[in-house]
Amino acid sequence: MIDAHDKLVLYLEEECKDTYCYVVYDFTEREYFICGSRTTKYDEKYCPFNFYCKSKTTVLEYLQFIFDVAFCRLTYGLYNFYNIFEGVDCVDLDLLESKRNDTCEITVYVDTDFKKKKVYNLLKMLKEIRY
Repeated sequence: MIDAHDKLVLYLEEECKDTYCYVVYDFTEREYFICGSRTTKYDEKYCPFNFYCKSKTTVLEYLQFIFDVAFCRLTYGLYNFYNIFEGVDCVDLDLLESKRNDTCEITVYVDTDFKKKKVYNLLKMLKEIRY
């Protein structure tokens, strides 16, 4: 078995930067973990949220609910977080925020529409691509 040190992480953010979140696939629990927050125009963070689910369809429904997909454009980012689980008890919003930077960026699409098929395919990558 390959020892997976790398981890694909999906980042989504509303154009207006009101809501943002990360999506990680947990191979041990076989479920998706979504965590994020909202911010004010003064960059004050609201209480973070966490959500776990087993299916890509449920992730899509949740993302459509938390983002204003009818009116707001999104930024999608795919990141490779190296050794994210090493030496930590749990993965949370603060950890993911501290890991996200240009050096681990695979690709980012700015100012784009929410497309179910695109997000579905990104979720599929999180689950199926192993290092």
